[in-house]
Amino acid sequence: AILGRKEICILPNNITRILATKFCDMDLWRKTCFNIAFSAGGMNENNINMSRLDVFVSHLLGCTSTKTLLHWKQVYESGQFKEFDYGSKNMEKYNQTTPPLYDIRRMYTPTIIWSGGEDIMSTQEDTELLLPLLRNLLHYRVIPHWMHYDFVFGLNACQELYDELVEIIQNFP
Repeated sequence: AILGRKEICILPNNITRILATKFCDMDLWRKTCFNIAFSAGGMNENNINMSRLDVFVSHLLGCTSTKTLLHWKQVYESGQFKEFDYGSKNMEKYNQTTPPLYDIRRMYTPTIIWSGGEDIMSTQEDTELLLPLLRNLLHYRVIPHWMHYDFVFGLNACQELYDELVEIIQNFP
């Protein structure tokens, strides 16, 4: 069974690290490295420590599971947030011919959400569809100028997000 046991890599990890270290650290190639690494999700160029770009690129261009990519493709193509489609094995796995939907309305876990106003992977439209389904939303805030990777690599992530997150967690009963 290939699914879930194999990974897919843009490049092997050791080659990605070498390319990131050799090229992304050079002024001539820095902008190109930035554009390649963050093209899928977006990153505010003014909100990243460019001197660490080689480190970020070596992680972003890493590997992921084949099954994860296939599941993302299934969700995207169907427009439905549902479990992995095993095709003819769905009956065996789920006791039905199609994968079940994730019923977000049955999730009562306290939830805190921040979204990036310029995020192209998790768009505002997607977030607006999700919010009314959440049963226990404690906090929601849009960070207008943020893109997807600002949440991880943003220079101002501490001030814009992490300080607030820690405060909410500390004050949670």
